[in-house]
Amino acid sequence: MSASVFFNRIACRDTQEFFSDEPYLLFNGSHLAGPFSDVDEGESRQINQRRTFTGQALVELFESDSPDGDDFLASITILEEEGEQGPQIREMKGDGARYILYYSVD
Repeated sequence: MSASVFFNRIACRDTQEFFSDEPYLLFNGSHLAGPFSDVDEGESRQINQRRTFTGQALVELFESDSPDGDDFLASITILEEEGEQGPQIREMKGDGARYILYYSVD
């Protein structure tokens, strides 16, 4: 059996960079959303993407840093069982950055 997850938006509470971040998300290693340009503290960006998975899924948050390598910020694991729990709000925190991911599992 598989589950479906709808990613609503991501909100920035603390940027990793001194000015703005360019965050992007991977879902089980594949591109999900972003990079979003010029994200500042207090701002959010719409994702509006749906993905399917079985059992659990890994969501990773990175900060795009060209020409240098991108910075890994945080990851969360989404479980199929979250489908019974309604909208989810999860903090993704690391390397000085803090983001909030809004999603729901069906």
